[in-house]
Amino acid sequence: MSTQDREPSSPHVTRPDAGAATYERWERWALLGVLFLGAATRTCQLDWGLPYELHPDEPGYLRCALRLAEEGGTDTHLFSRSHMITSLNRLAIGLVDWTTDPPGNLPRDRLTLWFLSSPRPFYLAARGMTVALALVTLLVLHRFGRRMGGPVAGLVAAGLVAVHPLHVEQSRLVVPDVHLLLAMSCALSLAHRYLTGGRTSSLLWSFAWVGVAAGAKYNGASVTLAPALALLLEFPRIGGRRAIALGTAGCALAATGFALANPYAVLHPKLAYIGFSYQMRLAAEAHFWAAPVSALREYATVLGPDLGLVGALGAVFAVVRPGSGSRAQHLPTIAFGAAFFCYMASRPLHYPRYILPVVPVLALFCGLLVARVAARSKHAHVKCATTLLLLAVLAVRGVAEYVASTTVRGREDTRVRASVWARSALPMGAGVATEPRAVQIPSRSAFEAAGMDPSCREAALAEWGGRAYDVTVPWNLGERTLAEYRAMGVRYLFLADWTWDRIRSREGYARQLANLAETLEAARPTVTFEPRDEAGRATDGPVIRVYELPAQ
Repeated sequence: MSTQDREPSSPHVTRPDAGAATYERWERWALLGVLFLGAATRTCQLDWGLPYELHPDEPGYLRCALRLAEEGGTDTHLFSRSHMITSLNRLAIGLVDWTTDPPGNLPRDRLTLWFLSSPRPFYLAARGMTVALALVTLLVLHRFGRRMGGPVAGLVAAGLVAVHPLHVEQSRLVVPDVHLLLAMSCALSLAHRYLTGGRTSSLLWSFAWVGVAAGAKYNGASVTLAPALALLLEFPRIGGRRAIALGTAGCALAATGFALANPYAVLHPKLAYIGFSYQMRLAAEAHFWAAPVSALREYATVLGPDLGLVGALGAVFAVVRPGSGSRAQHLPTIAFGAAFFCYMASRPLHYPRYILPVVPVLALFCGLLVARVAARSKHAHVKCATTLLLLAVLAVRGVAEYVASTTVRGREDTRVRASVWARSALPMGAGVATEPRAVQIPSRSAFEAAGMDPSCREAALAEWGGRAYDVTVPWNLGERTLAEYRAMGVRYLFLADWTWDRIRSREGYARQLANLAETLEAARPTVTFEPRDEAGRATDGPVIRVYELPAQ
């Protein structure tokens, strides 16, 4: 890379025009507006589904933090869900403990009982932490985009991510995807900064954030491509000896970042590998198997033609016509986005949130393209109008999808209706078989296992109408035979349609299919909860069917 490419003080870059001066003047207010929009979309319906646990991953992350809050110490087994996530959730639990009084006569130090009897404040606090990280991500993307193409590019990139339905949805849950995205954005931004005249420390910090990303979620290690490619592009200028020294130091910092973000995987590698292998096995057996063409179609639907096509077009222009900057400075970001997309498209398990790291990459290049289009005008008001019009066109689909999903979630979810029906219609102490994704029902055995004082039981169960049930929650309902259900005292079976579809769709589930078919043949259908309200409008959640098993 030539010195001329790296020099940020060329006349073409620093020459002010009316449009640039206008954006410089109003940029701070516009950024505040983007942050306000991001906060508003994410805090709206932050209490979705509460007090019922409607996302299967959230309870695990919170319970690790609860154990840490109760037991304290430095036991790394308490950080099996990543140090960063567990620590933030521990901070959220501390805020609840400090600002809220426990229900009834529960002692303040019995956080697990408090969580079991009244989970709402804990979920709200932990989800609020995720929202805060999402807003920090918007700030990072604004600064990143500003460095790429000026104030317009930064504001457009942050604005598009602020209203993107996928990022909004994940920002309202206690899951690691937003933590991962923040670390990835920092790593990409620092690698870009290094290639645009930044110091060597920018490259080293980029490697450090790679380790943090991998600690938050193992596939975060894929962002190593960005600083590694940045170092490779600088190899002719800095020489082989210095490049090797920087690469070695970068790998050491990445390892340090990973160890700080996830010490559990470092100190207990065997247990971490077992957990990782288990997740990979579940992914390989999942019914979401799709060929790359089907995956591309699915991800294209998630990203949308606005963000997907315009972002890809902006990336092409950044390489073909780099403008005043260097072509190479955009290559690490483009290479990471393309490689991550292709890798995820080839995986057997496809959830929309898995493609989330590609969203900011496309938003950045959308911002760069909008900035170049707007820069063609010499008049400030025309430039402002052009930018706003292009941003509105790009964001209209995301806003529409957000409004539609918010409207649907504003109606009663099938899992909520099933839980409400269960606590009012099922007899006290009835044996129930279900799974976390189908319905959440309070378990008498869970309260007893947590050591609930009998004198506090009525207060602890107040939020559930004073009722608790003996609940069996197998991970896969088809693992049990009809005889085993009867021996366990199960009387009612809750079955969600996606569970039934998953079992029927894979040849490897033949035994589970036979077990469940035998159970359903002997059972009597009781009630069905469809994802529609009384007015016939669509609601959230699966179809849930309740079966009553005959007495032996």
